[in-house]
Amino acid sequence: MTISRRSRWAVYGLTALADTVAAAAGARRVRRLTKPALMPLLATAAGPRAPRAALAGAWAGDVALLGTGDAALAGGIGGFAAAHLAYLRDVRALRPSIPVAGERAVAAAFAATAVAATAAIAPRLTDRPVLRGPVAAYAALVTSMGYAAVVTGLRRRDARGRLLAVGGGLFVVSDGLVAMSLFGGPRPAGRTAAVEAGVMATYTAAQALLAAAIAAD
Repeated sequence: MTISRRSRWAVYGLTALADTVAAAAGARRVRRLTKPALMPLLATAAGPRAPRAALAGAWAGDVALLGTGDAALAGGIGGFAAAHLAYLRDVRALRPSIPVAGERAVAAAFAATAVAATAAIAPRLTDRPVLRGPVAAYAALVTSMGYAAVVTGLRRRDARGRLLAVGGGLFVVSDGLVAMSLFGGPRPAGRTAAVEAGVMATYTAAQALLAAAIAAD
């Protein structure tokens, strides 16, 4: 029996919701099932034109971050760096060549975000100097992808461009929340779970928007 694309999107959406609720509840055992399922389900929902390289990198990052410690963090950074590089390629392929007004302001905003994030995180890594370079490089990479998606959306001025712009922006927000979760210092367990739920809500939405835009006919 063939499952319709709408049904496949519904399965992804329900799994994303389940993982977000599990994150809010601190249900780590449940998340060992839901989180690794997200990107394969999204690839299936988006169809044959899905951004498979980006989703594969994100899947690797998702799985790595189910662990703890510097090795898990390094694996997460590596997986998501690969995902953002793939998204940069896919997004740029959809960008019209003629610039539009406002691009410099967007570039300045994303550059400022990268600098501010790196400056905020650096003091938290004084006892983990090996992570400083990768974290700074990752901040530059994710904001570059967000910028590319927003500028492509500005130039296209169509539904596909709007999906890219919102998806790229949400990904930057999601990674900002990840940084808060990992490097924001000690906090009550309930607040940590709430931040993780926010991460997953924005992350799964961003991935869906980007995948839908790239896979569109």
